[in-house]
Amino acid sequence: MIKALSKVSVILAGLILSSFVLSCSSVFSGGTGGRVVDAESTSNPKEGISDVEVYAYTSEKDRDSDFNKWNKTERFSPSSKYYARTTTGTDGNFVISKLMWKEMKPAFGKDGDVSEVYLLFYHENYGLVKGGTLIVSDSTTDSIYVEMTKTRVSTLLSLSVIDVATDSATSETVHVKVTVPQTSKDISVADHVIKETDVTGNGVLSVSYPRGEEPEIIIEYAVSGDEVNFKACYNGDGEEGEEYAFLGKPVVTKKIKGDSFPVHLYGKKTKLSVPVVNGTYGDKDSDESDGKVISMKGAPEGSSFVLDCGEVTTESRALGTNGNETHGNFSGLGQNCYFRDETYKGKFAELKVKFFAEGTEIPGSEKTLKTNVASYSFKF
Repeated sequence: MIKALSKVSVILAGLILSSFVLSCSSVFSGGTGGRVVDAESTSNPKEGISDVEVYAYTSEKDRDSDFNKWNKTERFSPSSKYYARTTTGTDGNFVISKLMWKEMKPAFGKDGDVSEVYLLFYHENYGLVKGGTLIVSDSTTDSIYVEMTKTRVSTLLSLSVIDVATDSATSETVHVKVTVPQTSKDISVADHVIKETDVTGNGVLSVSYPRGEEPEIIIEYAVSGDEVNFKACYNGDGEEGEEYAFLGKPVVTKKIKGDSFPVHLYGKKTKLSVPVVNGTYGDKDSDESDGKVISMKGAPEGSSFVLDCGEVTTESRALGTNGNETHGNFSGLGQNCYFRDETYKGKFAELKVKFFAEGTEIPGSEKTLKTNVASYSFKF
């Protein structure tokens, strides 16, 4: 009886040990890498694609779940809990140095194992594609080779903000907002993509959209801040008599295509310099014309005379080298004086002014100054 019990104990112990051995799994790790290239590249070898996001899974089910959840109109973002991630370099190469997995029956026992890895490759302009490879524990293979075909294209917008008064780039900093449609023959509903940048004169902005499309982009541009000194306007294409009028809304549309596309945006100043006025007052041969305070006041068309452009004092000046003098001379009136006009319809604004001597309006002194003229000379 005792011997029989002893045999049973041995058998039970063996079963327990066998169960323990069978239920014990081993943990392994390994790495992988390779290169992602443009399928349509004509170079040899094909041109690598930079900034491709590479996701590696040990579960095919998790990989396929993330792939199927991707909305083509949005950026890819995995929802699975376990994956490894890296990004390709400028030459399209990538390395994922360590992936870990468990195995009940390792291919080489406790010394090593082989595992299948399930991959996803994502790039904004190439979409999302599947891949896969085998990896060996305690090593990094670099045998992956993936070709991706563009599903989207990019256009580099060359932005120029032009002052119509000078036909050259403005020195004002303008905020540019570009709205890019994302619909195509395959995608009927998609949110627009908005890109923004600040441009001082010239700048660039890259936009992307579905391949094969020539989207009509919407461009809004305006100076930011509390004091706006420059606003969008037509470039000679406004209505008759208002060819350069300010735009009611600073928005233009452009149909773009190609690797690069020039975009000219037009505007003009709302804060303008008053032209400098020089001249003479009174009898040029009498010293009684000297020492008189001359001032100038004015306003844009349709406004009352409220702009005060300071004052200067008349004086005598030598005439040549023979000692003769002229009297009643003045200069620099209106220098560093500015006015605002947000209604003028041409390239240049006009300012009506009146002149005063010793605070009294000079009869017949009303003049119209144009901002495209740097200085005027008058005799009163």
